[in-house]
Amino acid sequence: MPKQRYSFWSEFEEIIDSNGKKRYKCIYCNSDWAKNATRLQEHLNTCLARKITMESIISESEPAVNQTNKRKQTTLNHYMPFFTKQDQEELES
Repeated sequence: MPKQRYSFWSEFEEIIDSNGKKRYKCIYCNSDWAKNATRLQEHLNTCLARKITMESIISESEPAVNQTNKRKQTTLNHYMPFFTKQDQEELES
């Protein structure tokens, strides 16, 4: 395998074709590609099988909204966004 600088290489399996040349097979859709990092990245961005797999992994790992410990929003009763001079004097007296 080439120098693995990017994480996308782990999403391809190295294979040898009938001519003895290295190719890389997508682990999601099994399509194979020549060693061209740009094209491999482009394929991952458009691979429908990868998107489906990633969405299922994400949906399994994320709890539903009602299962989280989400704090409820507090409300202020009788909230006044501003005070008039008369209101201020009433409060101070």
